[in-house]
Amino acid sequence: MPDIAALLADLKAPDAATRGEAAFLLGEVGDRRATVALVEALGAAQALFEVIAIARALRKLADKRAVPALVAKARDPATQFWVVEALAELACSEALPAFRDALASRNAKVVGVIGLARLGDPGLASGTVARFMAERGFGFLRGARERRASIFFHVRDWDGDGPPSDGQFVTFHHVDWVPKPFAARVRPHPRQEAPAIADPGEPRTGVVRWFDATKGYGFVRVDGGTDDAFAHHREIVARGFRNLAPGDRVRFVCRRSERGLRACSIEPLPAADLDPPSPT
Repeated sequence: MPDIAALLADLKAPDAATRGEAAFLLGEVGDRRATVALVEALGAAQALFEVIAIARALRKLADKRAVPALVAKARDPATQFWVVEALAELACSEALPAFRDALASRNAKVVGVIGLARLGDPGLASGTVARFMAERGFGFLRGARERRASIFFHVRDWDGDGPPSDGQFVTFHHVDWVPKPFAARVRPHPRQEAPAIADPGEPRTGVVRWFDATKGYGFVRVDGGTDDAFAHHREIVARGFRNLAPGDRVRFVCRRSERGLRACSIEPLPAADLDPPSPT
């Protein structure tokens, strides 16, 4: 395991090669405590490879505190592609000007389209889910006018309640990526009826059974119940990066849909609210 303190010190080294290598390693480590130092280094960086290393590290950290610095750096044509690529991963509305500027650039146009698509801007299309592999976190769509499933999509870009199902009608933003196109902001087709909810929901508590931060969803074991409730990261009530860990105690509103139980307004319980251990 690299020494985080030593890498942070290397970000202030006199030579750009050392700073670039430190930025690369901080991205590989994935410690979000490095965001502030990387943002400061990005503002002072001049060398092309150094800016690229910092931008890619910030992309891997996925910390939205980096957005203002990345937007400012996106004005440089030499590094625009890598900076806008990082912004597209973060998908914040503050990055809209950078995405639109990138559309005028031959080198950065594709990543500009990706960023806009993830914010719900251009290129709305429709189709069906041909195949979704939940264990791998991705699947393929078949466009309304296509005979075969050729459009890749990642669960990160799924914007529906519960995991996608094969044959489900969807709308999405088509991104002509080379060598293969993919879909962003995939949603259930609006013509489909919304899942019937038997009740408005009731406050419940439970334990996180598992949660995959990369896929953006998991399941909560409901206290006193036999079924698990589906939990999407958008339902977590928290600032910044929203995540849960197996074994976390949570409070939530439990709702029932056609696909089963769904956890809404999920709040991790502070230590003071946890149940005391039972006497042995």
